Amino acid sequence: MNFDLEGCDLLTSTALSELAMKLPPQLEHLRLDCDRCPQLDDDCLEGLGHGLARLSEEGKLKGLELSFTGCALLGRSEHSLMCLAEGLAKLGHLVDCQLSVNDTPLGNLGLFALGRALRGLTQLLTLNVNLEDCESAYSPLSEAGMRAFAEGISQLCRVRALSCKLSEFKGVNGLQHFGSALDSLVCLEDFTLYVSQCTGMSNAGLARVGRGIGHLSQLVRLKLSIQEKAAVWTTSAKGWLSSGCYAFLTSTSAAASRFKTRTLAAWALAWQATRTCRS
Repeated sequence: MNFDLEGCDLLTSTALSELAMKLPPQLEHLRLDCDRCPQLDDDCLEGLGHGLARLSEEGKLKGLELSFTGCALLGRSEHSLMCLAEGLAKLGHLVDCQLSVNDTPLGNLGLFALGRALRGLTQLLTLNVNLEDCESAYSPLSEAGMRAFAEGISQLCRVRALSCKLSEFKGVNGLQHFGSALDSLVCLEDFTLYVSQCTGMSNAGLARVGRGIGHLSQLVRLKLSIQEKAAVWTTSAKGWLSSGCYAFLTSTSAAASRFKTRTLAAWALAWQATRTCRS
């Protein structure tokens, strides 16, 4: 079932909550696009959480796409965000999940909620998360939020395709937490990571991502982009990150060998994107 509500100026949280509560329980796929709906506030997240919890009772839902890009009034209520997280976490049969909240101020509260939700989605095979430009004056992004998000990612031991877009994160250990989460993703075949405008990233964080990539023995497709003066990198950090990818490229798996040329090309493009970083 597909709901394209993008740019609906008159859509209210009450109306969206009522819609969520009346979704057919036998749904196998749900796409809800609420991009740039100026009247939506945190009440709609609570209503959506209750609606998703209701769908979980049948255990039919396999695919979920939620998009709240550019919804400026979201992210101020911890209770509402956790209600949505609890609803998502109950969708234990979900195998495909696409979440886009870029340019929406969910902040740290949103990261904690997302981390909580991911802990319940252990059957996921595909996850695509866009968290760009989610800074919030009510709940500023921090290292603790990234740790909570990364801990949720680490529970997805069955996931085969993972795409994360992150920006404006702070703290020297943020990427270290994310790199540690990669160690658990033993089935991952396709990995995309975009990082931009993240201040305070450390050499150790970049190194940890590299080591995490090196552990992904099933990986056949890799795309990395770390850009826009995200950090001051030393030669040592670049070496660690490169060595992680080298470990992947020299893996004994047949799949890695087949895709070696493609992966090297993707890696070269990723390094081109870092030219704006100071070395």
